[in-house]
Amino acid sequence: LVPDKEEYKPGETARLLVKAPISGEALVTIERGERVLRRMRVSLAGNAPEIEVPLDSADAPNVFVSLVLIRGREDSTLKHKMPGARFGVAMLRVHDPDARLHVEVKPGKPEVLPGGDVGVEVRVLTEAGKAVAGAEVVLFAPDEGILAITGYERPEPSLVFHAPVPLGIRTGINLFHLLPEDPEALEFSNKGYLIGGGGGPGGPGLKVRNDFPGTAAWLPKLRTDSAGIARATFKAPDALTRYRLVAVAHAGASGFGSAESSFAIRQPLMILSGIGQSANVGDEISARAVIRNESGEDGVAEVSLTLDATAEAVTPGSLTKRIELRNGKSAAVDFPVRLIAMGSAEWTWSARLGELADATVSRLNVGSAAPLLRETYLTEPAAGSQTDLLAGVNPQLLEGAGRVSVTLSNTRLATLRESATHLMEYPYGCAEQVVSGLIPWILLEDLKPVMPQLADSAGDANVAIRKGLDRLFSMQTADGGIAYWPGGNQSSLFASAYAAVACSLVGGRGNIQLPAGHDALLDFLSGQLRGVPNAGRHISHEDRALSLFALSVSGRAEPAYHEELYQRRKELTGDARAWLALAILGADGPKKMVETLLDPKVTSPDAVSWFGGPARERAVQLFAWTLYQPKAAEVAKLVKELLGFRQNGHWGTTQNNAWALLALARYYTAAEIGSPDVNATLLAADRKITVRLDKQLTTASHSLDFAPDRPPAPLAVMNPPGGKLFGETLFVVRPLVAKQPAQNRGYAVSRTYQKLGGDGALTEATGLKVGDRLVVTLRVETARPGHFVAIDDPLPAILEAVNPVFQSRKVGDGPQDRDWVSDHRETRADRVLYFCDHLAPGSYTFRYLARVRMAGTVLAGPTKAGEMYRPERFGLGEAVTLTSQAAIE
Repeated sequence: LVPDKEEYKPGETARLLVKAPISGEALVTIERGERVLRRMRVSLAGNAPEIEVPLDSADAPNVFVSLVLIRGREDSTLKHKMPGARFGVAMLRVHDPDARLHVEVKPGKPEVLPGGDVGVEVRVLTEAGKAVAGAEVVLFAPDEGILAITGYERPEPSLVFHAPVPLGIRTGINLFHLLPEDPEALEFSNKGYLIGGGGGPGGPGLKVRNDFPGTAAWLPKLRTDSAGIARATFKAPDALTRYRLVAVAHAGASGFGSAESSFAIRQPLMILSGIGQSANVGDEISARAVIRNESGEDGVAEVSLTLDATAEAVTPGSLTKRIELRNGKSAAVDFPVRLIAMGSAEWTWSARLGELADATVSRLNVGSAAPLLRETYLTEPAAGSQTDLLAGVNPQLLEGAGRVSVTLSNTRLATLRESATHLMEYPYGCAEQVVSGLIPWILLEDLKPVMPQLADSAGDANVAIRKGLDRLFSMQTADGGIAYWPGGNQSSLFASAYAAVACSLVGGRGNIQLPAGHDALLDFLSGQLRGVPNAGRHISHEDRALSLFALSVSGRAEPAYHEELYQRRKELTGDARAWLALAILGADGPKKMVETLLDPKVTSPDAVSWFGGPARERAVQLFAWTLYQPKAAEVAKLVKELLGFRQNGHWGTTQNNAWALLALARYYTAAEIGSPDVNATLLAADRKITVRLDKQLTTASHSLDFAPDRPPAPLAVMNPPGGKLFGETLFVVRPLVAKQPAQNRGYAVSRTYQKLGGDGALTEATGLKVGDRLVVTLRVETARPGHFVAIDDPLPAILEAVNPVFQSRKVGDGPQDRDWVSDHRETRADRVLYFCDHLAPGSYTFRYLARVRMAGTVLAGPTKAGEMYRPERFGLGEAVTLTSQAAIE
């Protein structure tokens, strides 16, 4: 079937040429999707007849014309008469004029000053040029630079809503399989019988500028007036750049359109900072700014840089320069700066040219290349005595510089502070870690008295929980499960079940609506229970048990599978037995089953979990016992064993800390009725601090900074007779020597830098200049299998990683751009991260591309490789010094 046109309008008649070697009566159907819209019968004669198909607006955006032509045996012209049939189909595109809107978006001025009013006019017309009143318009203004690196394309809703609808109808006929009347026809064929055939289906004052948003405006609710015009005004931000104006319009039942233009923010004198995003204490960098003169006259500009407490000039009094600046030209100014203190730096650049002036703020995160030492010591000061809080402290802590914080409380809940902090500050972001990070917020009501910094109100906690849930469900895949890593397309049963458990805890708060994908998540878990894993696959049994617990607490219990897994209880680990017991308790199942599963005299098989260990096993069992029999002797035993696994104030991994926090918060809240009054005294260096605690004020904290020349000693607490007191002493220290030796505690780690030439050749990284490209090679060796390994490579201040995700950063398909080992990769402002779910024994190489963006002499911190759920297995590389110079102008 051959249409006479590529596109039709409603009201026209399509004429289709029928190429078939036979004549006869034909059935013509007009189809779309899974429906037959209408049909007709026609008689065809000759070798190239035509059929006519009237079209209307309901046929937009496309229909399929299907034709079945049958010729009876008696009408056959073949030597051996037999019936014949042909089938053909063709797609007709039908254009609805109302479906395409013509949109125009224009700024009031092509250029505006920072902080000035940006007026925008959006005009919406029909295809025929008629104004469209009442059209809905979304107007936004993103930074052109951001759009350039991401390969952004303007939204075109019509491509979605008016995309050709595929044909979902299958037409079959059995005439091709009928035997002819003449038996001899089985041994030969009719010449020319297969000539011809159907077509395919077709294809379808001095103001300091400090407001630099990625999007200057987001206006989602504009409406056009009777002239088809929508107007908007917004304030221009401080960024001296170009913003794209994008307008997307919708009108009536099916009208869509979009358009874009742009405006620039300019001023006669402009100063732009060239400082990076992060640096380390001890780095010496060349702080650069670029000044541009658009005043219309040549002149001499005075440029100054004002530092804060994080930095100092390498040469005192050298932070002001005068330069000649011609009209229409730019010039760079460099000030050598030394970083002296950690923190969020805010430096102010200013420039003056005659009566003109400009100023802007540069922000820089100043850290340290030296590893951060964070250790917590828990004490229970005896009543009526003085306790030395420095006794038994790691001497390396007191040799460095940092801060010590002492927290005193009259409740054991305070001893969970470091565990909650560990969860909230964990630096990575797989699905398990996102869920675990929600636990302290979910337990806000219990932890708030001992962690007042957690949130100012329940509303703040709700905001944090919603953000966590949004991030979690952004990892949801098409089957409803949750992928382990962001961007993954394969669901993890463990991560999905754990996410469902957290959702059940959030849902219990009553004031947070769960994400729309929650029901699909539960459907996924229910579907995964179907089928029994092979005997001995303990990790799979754990995932199934956790899934049953998640479904039970979500109101979707599956008792039949409780029974099925209960019959295989000899194969279950301690974690799995406890989760199954929790599932049965949640479904109000047989207590006898729960008693059997939690029986401490029954030993569990020796199975290694990628995520768990003895601490998590005790925590899950304690969680189950506090629901089953909270006053049983086994509860106190489990509490003691669980606390025995704690080191440095927490349980090491996000899984251990999350389950320990859930179990112990529940236990301590139930076990401690009221809090006694305590009047203790804290001795800190030369200070004597009185600490008064009661039922309202259960916790008090005091901090002091120290260094080798300013030690914190004495540091002690005097607990009065009869006082019930719990202490936490937290040290956060940076060693004075940033270059620490390499360490191999399961992983050997090394790093090399090589300069990438224009011809692709790699040479030694010497004589670096701004603009040079480097290939960074990380090598990790392990003699034992590793699971969920994180490779963390800090970026020195003079380098920025080239993110291969950004379209404008593509650098070819060289070996430095491919990575066959890691399961997830992240490129951040201050580091590059690789995550490997499983590593067999061997040597592995990771490469990425970086660019020199600043001049200076800086320290690149050591690369670290370590297992997220076995933190005792790790490796550290060596810190190295890199030097670069400004490019020759």
